[in-house]
Amino acid sequence: MDKMKPITRRRFLGGVAGSAALAALPRAVWAQSSPAAARKPNVLFIMSDDMRVELGCYASMFKARTPNLDALAGAGVRFDRNYCQFPLCNPSRSSMLTGRPATKTGVLGNSTAFRDLHPDWVSLPQLFRQNGYVSARNGKIYHNGIDDPKAWTEATTIDEGDGGGTSLHGVAVRTEKWRYAEFGAEGKNGAMLFDPKADPLEMKNLAADPQNAPVVAELSRLTRQYAARLGQV
Repeated sequence: MDKMKPITRRRFLGGVAGSAALAALPRAVWAQSSPAAARKPNVLFIMSDDMRVELGCYASMFKARTPNLDALAGAGVRFDRNYCQFPLCNPSRSSMLTGRPATKTGVLGNSTAFRDLHPDWVSLPQLFRQNGYVSARNGKIYHNGIDDPKAWTEATTIDEGDGGGTSLHGVAVRTEKWRYAEFGAEGKNGAMLFDPKADPLEMKNLAADPQNAPVVAELSRLTRQYAARLGQV
């Protein structure tokens, strides 16, 4: 493995300062740029925790083989001094996505949603959404059934386990009240409807309740609409 050039605090802060200086240039300068330069880049944010530094690019003491992550580190910036500001998943993720420490978010456990405490805060994915991006998630971004409805566009693709080791690919939609997911064409492999505020752990699937049939029908329509946009149906 090629030895990567280490990044120092001075180099990192210098790069940030340079980016800030570019952002401060008059609009007239940017107006002279080519259309390609003005095009918004795609942004892929990968979040993982509970890994320590057991990766090949960190000389894993257990000799972990992680070639893809090593290649990603080699092409980007690898930080060698990282600190955990809270020893739990949800507080750390909430801090990462709001830019505030746990002492400010008030999220000190795995069952608290920052949005309930701070409804007017703008999260990182929400900021992208507000600036014209399609903002979607796949899998665990917050924790324990907690999510941020204001952060995402109308639906996201997800993968859920069926309890038997099989991964079921589906499409989900999140509104201010509901989280709905269906698997297979028009939910032929099952559907889930949860009320996260009343059931934060999402233990009670409400999709089969006849009283919720109109809600399921509307959310199903939205999931198919979004899946069609992604070319999945």
